[in-house]
Amino acid sequence: MTADGELFVTEHIRDLVSEKIDRDIEIDVNSIEPKSWCDAWSPSQYPSSGSAVILDETGKPVGEVKWTVRFYVEEDIGGKYIDAEIDELEIKLYSDSK
Repeated sequence: MTADGELFVTEHIRDLVSEKIDRDIEIDVNSIEPKSWCDAWSPSQYPSSGSAVILDETGKPVGEVKWTVRFYVEEDIGGKYIDAEIDELEIKLYSDSK
């Protein structure tokens, strides 16, 4: 089973990056920093920031993404809980630095 934190990065952040750069990408799971993202089972355990390498559809590294997280209290019928959303997202494509 994949930890919620890892899915947050490999799916949510991937989708945000794909939308911003208008191309399909993947996130290199092995590059996610800090590694505690991959062990977080709920938003209350997420680190406050992170980074990862962006891969193209062939698996070639094409950039880096860094993000910060905003935590907030959510409430539903089951009570209150901590949730998280992206606060800031920084994308650096390797072609940008040439």
